Amino acid sequence: MKFDFVTVACERDLPLLWLQAKSFSLVREECVNRILILLNAQDPEHTTKYINDNIVPAYGHLKSQVQIIQYQNIVTETDISPGTCWRHERRDWYSQQVLKLLISHQIQTDWYVVLDVKNFFIKPIGVHTFFTRVPELASLVHPMLGP
Repeated sequence: MKFDFVTVACERDLPLLWLQAKSFSLVREECVNRILILLNAQDPEHTTKYINDNIVPAYGHLKSQVQIIQYQNIVTETDISPGTCWRHERRDWYSQQVLKLLISHQIQTDWYVVLDVKNFFIKPIGVHTFFTRVPELASLVHPMLGP
């Protein structure tokens, strides 16, 4: 089973995105379909070049699975019409949450993992990390003790 992994990033996030990319060395290749960097940048051309030159190599064995998607390629006129929560002129928390939802239309796998740019892998990651028995989702929820 493979996953698409998604991270929304803008210019101020690039140092953390590099650290996240390095942490992907702990992710087993057989569980990665694509790593999508959803770019919410004010200067997409310069930022894309920077990511390709400096961050994509940090993905190591997974660098061929990295794709950069500009937010303009997934946001439609309906998404930015008056009264919606999309703020194309701002790079704030709200616009990032909207992008995390809109990227679902680009996903190629049954399951995908959305990461904040501040999330890093700290131990080996495989399908077993996300599922106890395919397709039962693993959970970190523990039952409460006592009444």
